[in-house]
Amino acid sequence: QKTAYEIKECDWSSDVCSSDLERDWSTVALQKLKSQAQTESQIALGQDSEVILEIAAKANMKIAEIYEKLERWNDAINQYTSVINTFIRMTDMVENAYLRIAEINFQLHGVDAAVAVYSHAMDNSLSREFQAKMQYSKVLLLQEKGRYQRAIQELTIYREGYQDVAGKIGFPPDKAAVLEAQLYFDAGQYDASATTYQAMLDTFPTSA
Repeated sequence: QKTAYEIKECDWSSDVCSSDLERDWSTVALQKLKSQAQTESQIALGQDSEVILEIAAKANMKIAEIYEKLERWNDAINQYTSVINTFIRMTDMVENAYLRIAEINFQLHGVDAAVAVYSHAMDNSLSREFQAKMQYSKVLLLQEKGRYQRAIQELTIYREGYQDVAGKIGFPPDKAAVLEAQLYFDAGQYDASATTYQAMLDTFPTSA
């Protein structure tokens, strides 16, 4: 039976071929690290120690990072997916793996593909805090890429749907209001930006 986070590696497959220009030392280093990570993972999965799990998860993440450096995008995505499926308890590592998959998909396929990764992550988690983080990540990505109107829409979903956990993930309602005002400003909607700032000051006077 699949876990809450379990996904298929083929869900992230792209059409980009791996580079044929890998340097010998990179390949050797990669093979050594893969062997080390496999051993550590086998040990970690039989232990309750969070320290051991973290070491194994970091080793597997490092392999994915090397694949990225080598522009072996499919391998990188599959490796990050393996981290998501294997180290479910390491929520920070799972989150980072999704963030990297989203970034790769942005580089290969654009903003919409990256946003779809976050949506997929939300669909495969039962944790509202995790879902809130992914929703917030959508907003930041869209803001960074200049998709302000879409960012405002996704922020509205965040503000209306995740108020109960917003403070727990470090992005409480007052900060969300400030971000919304900034998004309106970035979009050139200055009246809406001013109105949102004023509403924020009226609602959260201590945030001024």
